[in-house]
Amino acid sequence: MNIAAAMKNEVSKKVSKLIHRGRSYSLFQLRQDGDYFIKIQKGKIRKQRSLKTPFINDAKKSAKTLIDKILYSGESDWEAPTPPKTTLWRIFQRYRAIGSTHGLAVRTVEQNISELKKVVGREKDAKRIILSELNDKTVRDFFDAELSTVDVRDETKRQKKLRSIRSTLRQARSVFKEDWIKRYVDGGMDIPDLTSFLKEKVEKPKDSPHQQVEDVTLEKIHKAANKIKQTDPVIYIMYLLAKTTLRRGEIQNARWDWIVHINGQPTFRIDENQKGKRKTDIPIDQTIYKELCEWRKQQTGDYILPENGWESQRCGYHCKSFDVWIRKAGLTTDHTFHEIRAWSLHEIREKYGLEVAQRIGRHTDSHTTEYHYTGEKKLPENFCFG
Repeated sequence: MNIAAAMKNEVSKKVSKLIHRGRSYSLFQLRQDGDYFIKIQKGKIRKQRSLKTPFINDAKKSAKTLIDKILYSGESDWEAPTPPKTTLWRIFQRYRAIGSTHGLAVRTVEQNISELKKVVGREKDAKRIILSELNDKTVRDFFDAELSTVDVRDETKRQKKLRSIRSTLRQARSVFKEDWIKRYVDGGMDIPDLTSFLKEKVEKPKDSPHQQVEDVTLEKIHKAANKIKQTDPVIYIMYLLAKTTLRRGEIQNARWDWIVHINGQPTFRIDENQKGKRKTDIPIDQTIYKELCEWRKQQTGDYILPENGWESQRCGYHCKSFDVWIRKAGLTTDHTFHEIRAWSLHEIREKYGLEVAQRIGRHTDSHTTEYHYTGEKKLPENFCFG
């Protein structure tokens, strides 16, 4: 190489212009004696690439090759990767299939899907919602929209709404449990990174123990139950079953063969098909057991209650009638069967202790029993000190 050529190919810190195929480009160095770089725009995407040489002549040759490859050869990976096009509707169909295979209750599956629709907006078409659209903003928008439906200056209503929001998010996000996502992928679906949607935090409601219904209200309900025994015995039997601590779903599916005797004690022996997925023994109060025996004489089927509902709720209409009746009797809280169950567990706790109440309530920890059912231990009557 002669001296003139060497001088022409020497390292330069200045910006150099390049004309190629009728377009002008700038070649530049980011640091002294460093490699040259070029910026190339294709469509709406503009990227900066190193030409991997500090010599201007070599840099121009590399730049022309790079430009041809990106803009004219069609072999470039310049475009941004297309986000997965899996729709929420496809996820719902696959989730239903997985739920059926893995033994999830139909009601649970449909409830989780319904809550996810609520988070993204029920008015939106699930077939048009791309999974990659779910992010942390989706959660924040849902949170703000839900809070706007209540008077946030009323702290009671605000706390109630916060609990509702967290419950909805918990159920909605359960559609994207890790095991389910793996199976979506196995089914040929492209699943984007949903971390921001699944991990976005919302305000936590204050954790306070369950407040028991006042004694006077429970007395009114008890009197109303005795009155309706003759006119609508099904409601009366449902009331008794709730007092035994059976849940709403268990009351609808309770069978006569659940009742067994253990050491002379009448007991509900519940199998794994009920909530909790484990066998459980629940002792039955002797007075309630006698009432059930009288009721059985009038029944011919395998179930304690006659059927009157639909596929997911065998006695759904009976339950609706019960809800109406108990509110007319004086109950003003949001829950019906739950309050009777909570009252019974509270009485058990007072008489036998929290551990026994937890066992009969079928809870994995005593915190659930105390904070959602029994409340704090009752203060002594005629309480005084000092």
